[in-house]
Amino acid sequence: MTGNPGGSLTGGGAALTVRAPMYPRASLALAAFAISSVSTLAVGWTFSEGEGYRDVLFDGRPVLRHMNAWDPARRNDTFKPYMHVFASDGKTLLTKGPGGKFTHHRGAFIGWNQTFFEGKSYDFWHCKGVERKHQSYVKTEEKATADEAILVSITDWPTAEGKTVISEKQIVTAKQIAPGKLQLDFAFELSAPSGPVQLKGDPQHAGFHFRAAEEVENHEKDTKYIRATGAKSAKNDVWEDCPWVVCEFAVEGRRYSVMHMGSPANPMPAVFSTRAYGRFGNFFTTDVKPDAPLKLKFRLLVEDEATASKEDWQARYAEWTAGPGK
Repeated sequence: MTGNPGGSLTGGGAALTVRAPMYPRASLALAAFAISSVSTLAVGWTFSEGEGYRDVLFDGRPVLRHMNAWDPARRNDTFKPYMHVFASDGKTLLTKGPGGKFTHHRGAFIGWNQTFFEGKSYDFWHCKGVERKHQSYVKTEEKATADEAILVSITDWPTAEGKTVISEKQIVTAKQIAPGKLQLDFAFELSAPSGPVQLKGDPQHAGFHFRAAEEVENHEKDTKYIRATGAKSAKNDVWEDCPWVVCEFAVEGRRYSVMHMGSPANPMPAVFSTRAYGRFGNFFTTDVKPDAPLKLKFRLLVEDEATASKEDWQARYAEWTAGPGK
C-alpha cells in the first residue's frame, strides 16, 4: 500500500480516497483509520477459530466450517465431526447440521454403519453407542494462500472402552476456481492402529456423503440429479457404474449444484446412493490393515447455479481423473 499527496491510498490495485478536510487533525485521524482498515482486509484464503468449529475463509467470508466439538452433555449434537459448506455469499449454509430428517446426516461426512473390529460390529455412521472424536489439526501440513487453503484434521473412532478402531486423517483442499465456483478435494487416510478392520454396510448408511441443507427435504420436487453416462439403476436410488453424480437443489429460493466424484483409485466396486431430500454419496466395502493405511480421494464441485449440462459435468470428471490429483 502507498500514499500520495492527493490523499489517495492504493492497495491491491484499488484506490481509497481520503478527501482534504477542513480540520487537519480530523483528517489525520481519518487517514490513519483508513490505512488501518484497508491493511487488515483479508485477501485470499485464511483460517478462523471458533468455539466448537474452525472456519476456512476466502476474502474474509466463510467457505467451510469444520464442526469439531465433542461434549457428552450435548452428545446428540456432537457425536461426530463434519464439514459445513457455505454458498459464496459466506452466509447461506448449503449443508445440514443435527436434527431434522435423519439427525446423523451432517454436512460432508464419512463413516460406515458396519465397522468390524475384533469380532464386533460398530456403527460409526449413526454413532449408536460410540462417538467419533476430533483430536487435533496438523497445522504443520496446512496452508492458506491467495490460491488455496489446506485443512488437515485428525479424528479417532474409538470403542466405548476407548480402543481406537480407526484413526482418520482428513485433508481438505479448497480452491475458488471462478466466481461462485468452489472446488473441494477431500483426501482421507484411515489407519487401523489396534488391529485389522473391515468397513462394510450398505449404500444408504456408509461411505462419503453430502447432505444438503435441511430445508431441501421440504421441497424435494425441486431436487434434480444428473448421473454419469452409463449409470445403471440397482433399485432403491442406488446407481452402479456411476463414478459421479450432480445434485441440483434449492436453498432460500436459489438453486445450487454440487458434483460428487469418487476417484477410480478408491476401492471397487463403488456405487452412488441418492435421495431427493439431498443426501448423496459414494459407497464401497474394504479392509484396513494395521500396516497399510487406506487412502481415499473425492472431489466436490459447488456452484451458485444449476445450469451446467451433463456433457459439462462429464468433462470435469474426465479432467480430474486424467490429472495427478485423482
